[in-house]
Amino acid sequence: MFEKVDNVVAALCSSEGGLETMIEKSKRCSQGKSFVLLADYNEKLVRRLAPAYLNALLRHDDSSMRSSSIQIEMLLLLAGTMKINDAIRIAGAKKAERFIAFATDRGILSKFLKMTRSKIKKPLPLELYPDEAEEVAMSEILSEK
Repeated sequence: MFEKVDNVVAALCSSEGGLETMIEKSKRCSQGKSFVLLADYNEKLVRRLAPAYLNALLRHDDSSMRSSSIQIEMLLLLAGTMKINDAIRIAGAKKAERFIAFATDRGILSKFLKMTRSKIKKPLPLELYPDEAEEVAMSEILSEK
């Protein structure tokens, strides 16, 4: 399973285009396990990217996903909730001028950037921070309280 994470990338990006257009174009770039996820930029979410992705893959592999795609499952875990509307409100991209673009490989990220005329401001680290990884893994339980 860990070979699936070798190519994932994340970056702080900006675009002059509208957010709705970017979201629509991210959907066009995404197919199955290959996707671009747009998220709000803040340090807590950056620290949760890798554990959210790994947990979404684990849930997919053991058929315990609560959503219909790895992309949506990752967003749920990133936000720490099992409700899609809440996840979008908490972790979804808010501004085209400053957002996280997480992609399962550089090719998909490059395609998205070209389609949206977005620019990378800086690459983001994808690390497993123990405190965040534990909280992400417990998202389903914690969100039911």
